[in-house]
Amino acid sequence: HDVALKCVELADLYAGANNLREAEILLKRALRIYEEGPGKQPENEPGMIVTLGSLGRIHARQGRWAESQGLIERAIALTKKTSKKPSTELAELLESQVRILHASGENKEALDKAASLIDVRKKLDGAESAHVSSLMELQADIMVMLGDLADAEKLYAKSLSIKEKVLVGGNPQVTTLLNKLGELKIQRKDYKGALEHYKKSLEMNRNLWGKSHPVLAFAELNLAKCYEAMKDIPNAKKAFSEAITIMETAAGESHEDTASVLEQYCVFLNREGQTEEASQIAKRISSIREQSDLRHTAVQLKTFH
Repeated sequence: HDVALKCVELADLYAGANNLREAEILLKRALRIYEEGPGKQPENEPGMIVTLGSLGRIHARQGRWAESQGLIERAIALTKKTSKKPSTELAELLESQVRILHASGENKEALDKAASLIDVRKKLDGAESAHVSSLMELQADIMVMLGDLADAEKLYAKSLSIKEKVLVGGNPQVTTLLNKLGELKIQRKDYKGALEHYKKSLEMNRNLWGKSHPVLAFAELNLAKCYEAMKDIPNAKKAFSEAITIMETAAGESHEDTASVLEQYCVFLNREGQTEEASQIAKRISSIREQSDLRHTAVQLKTFH
């Protein structure tokens, strides 16, 4: 089974380089070796489990949900047969299963299995570990898709509380959670709560990235969205202006990312009936995109010659 092991190792390299087709071929070859050889013997089950799990994840990245789920289920069954105790391998496979179900739109089943997954992780890592926090966040994501916003908010808050304890000094995972909570609170019309989370995310991002990183522009856009929902138009315009200035500094005045921020501002202006300013912004957006098209054409011609 040394050949099967080498196939799996090489497949991991191809998968890392996003060459999923070559990774799939190698993993299927490894799987044939295990299935046609003495694969049912206990000493060969770990290799079989790794191969099934890896191939299942490759199929998930290809959007082949049914095949992916079948492979992951086989790997889970083998893992449980090998040992009755919770293991890291089992937790990783269960997480893959939940994420695949979630990605394929089978959210009710994903939610059921997420609870069991969290129980396994708690036994392995403790109730307040980074892993458990991330899985709570995943469970809340699924709840949002199912429309259970109240319970999702509670889980996001619990996940955030754990992350703030274990990820000392600020972390992008924390700002992501703050933004999710902000978005959820806007949906529930808790604009004051949303503003609080968005401001905290903005401040943390400043500490993480400095004052001119593109992520700050998106943080300001979140504030603008919140202020608009609160009918605080002056502060919404101020936040949009900050977002534009940051993106111009970070990416350049003629960059597509700047045009995208300007486009959101233009939509806002039209909603507020400020059509004259919106028209000027629309002209600038068109100019940026025309320049971008010309640069793209020039690169193509240079490459051709």
